[in-house]
This record gives sequence, structure tokens and C-alpha cells, in this order.
Amino acid sequence: MGNNHRKLSGSQRRRLRKIRDELHSEQGGSCHYCGIETVLPCTDTAQRLVWATLDHKIPLGLDRAFKPDKLAFVLACYSCNSSRRA
Repeated sequence: MGNNHRKLSGSQRRRLRKIRDELHSEQGGSCHYCGIETVLPCTDTAQRLVWATLDHKIPLGLDRAFKPDKLAFVLACYSCNSSRRA
């Protein structure tokens, strides 16, 4: 994840999972970038490229404050999100 990633508390992780699940429902499960249908993460690693992830609208490198707010994120498939981390 790079040097901008920091450890999150259990409550922050739970809040982010809730936001991810809400955005998944609101966006019809589609990736914000490519439109592919995503799935909520599970133990089936074969589906990893279409796992639903959260992507920051403003990169952490530009805005280091943690904002557990739905407005700060979009739903992205794992593939799109990981390709944007360059």
C-alpha cells in the first residue's frame, strides 16, 4: 500500500467496512471507474480482481487526515484501485 498507509483502529476498520457495504448497495455493486460488477470480499481469492474496495477521492498523499465519511470514497474494484496506487 505504500508509505501513506497507516494502521487503523478496529472501530475505523468497522466504519470503513460499513461505508464499503453502503456504497456497494448504492452503486449497484459497480466499480466507479470501469463499471464491472464487484463482489464483497470473501475467502474466494479467485474473485479478488472484482472485490469491492474503497478508493479515496482525494489521495492520502494530498490529504493525510483520516475521514471515515462516505463522501470521501468511491467504490472501486480491486483491479482499478490497485492500479491507481502508483
